Amino acid sequence: MDLAEDDQEEMRIKKARMRKQKRQQITREFMQMMQDSATESAAETVRWIGGIAVFIVIMCLIVPH
Repeated sequence: MDLAEDDQEEMRIKKARMRKQKRQQITREFMQMMQDSATESAAETVRWIGGIAVFIVIMCLIVPH
């Protein structure tokens, strides 16, 4: 009787540990995804700003004063 209860308790602990690890993994993956997308959007923003700056410089050179 005690042995069966110990086994059940052990299984419960193992399952809880597995769930916790799974949750942590999902959290880590989510954080990584957010970081990647933030880096991507920052790079895209820099590209846009660079493009607009080049456009303004070219317009200033072309348009006669």
